[in-house]
Amino acid sequence: MKKRIIFSLLLGFATAFTGIFFQNCGSNEFAFSTITSSASVKRQEVDLGGGVVQVTDKFVVRAEKQSMIDMVWVVDNSGSMSQEAAHVRNNVLAFATAAEKEARLKMALISLISNKGYGTYLPDSLKAAGGLEINATVSSHNALVMLGSALCVDPNMPFCAEYKVSNAQGKLNGFFRDGAKKLFVIVTDDESQISSSTFLQFLNDKYPNERARIFGFVGLGAGVSPCQAKTGQQYVNLSSESAGAVYNICSEDWTSHFSELTQAVSVIANYEYELKVSQIKEIISVKINGAVLSPAAYTIQNGVLSLNPTTSMSLAGGELEIVYTYSI
Repeated sequence: MKKRIIFSLLLGFATAFTGIFFQNCGSNEFAFSTITSSASVKRQEVDLGGGVVQVTDKFVVRAEKQSMIDMVWVVDNSGSMSQEAAHVRNNVLAFATAAEKEARLKMALISLISNKGYGTYLPDSLKAAGGLEINATVSSHNALVMLGSALCVDPNMPFCAEYKVSNAQGKLNGFFRDGAKKLFVIVTDDESQISSSTFLQFLNDKYPNERARIFGFVGLGAGVSPCQAKTGQQYVNLSSESAGAVYNICSEDWTSHFSELTQAVSVIANYEYELKVSQIKEIISVKINGAVLSPAAYTIQNGVLSLNPTTSMSLAGGELEIVYTYSI
């Protein structure tokens, strides 16, 4: 069958994990579309027939601490959330200070803006660095609706037409930087009124060439989260499907949770490279500067390749080429 060559240009980024060994090997040359940003991936797709597509992705291995992370927090302001809101207020500045050592961080907050009770706020230093406060009360079940509404710019998108919150609608327009990774953090002790699949479809429609990561401080079941109103299963699903993480909202001390979130920011910003699809059929080759990279030097999970930090540091600026297939 005659092959169909399809070209596309997507935004991509960088991540990390284990040892490195090379074998010298020549690399194939392809006619890629023009790269427009140092944070971009050059991508070639070849339809092999039989429902299989072969993809060649080429990335620039990124230098550490140079990637941008745009993070949006959504905090439930319902009556049962005073202690949890206090955890956010007490930890957000220290978290941001630590995360800024790992990436170029910018933060937004959707919440009742207050320094007490059920409210939260961004410290002045974060606002001075481009941070954004959206003063909109988040109720028990609508954290995803509030976030989606704030992301809505086109009122004709199905999600935006169905879910409208006037005091949040479109408020994140202009917040995100070109080439920045998007991370969303939900803090709630309750369940979402919309499903994870509905919200993921909205994100896929809005950002077809990106993967936003979703993290949550949520109820994980009455046995381990006795303070929860309901288990946040939709948030658990979202974090799993977007390669994020969830943390137990009922933990007495959130210090370790924020430390883990800081580490996640570091990995996502510096070492991860996103492939086109999460379900890879076969990895054909992984090379840096034309040399085959040992499988021990990287991991691939949910469509994300993670490089060893040592590999990234020693070969920053080099070309990472990943050839793989997926089914259509």
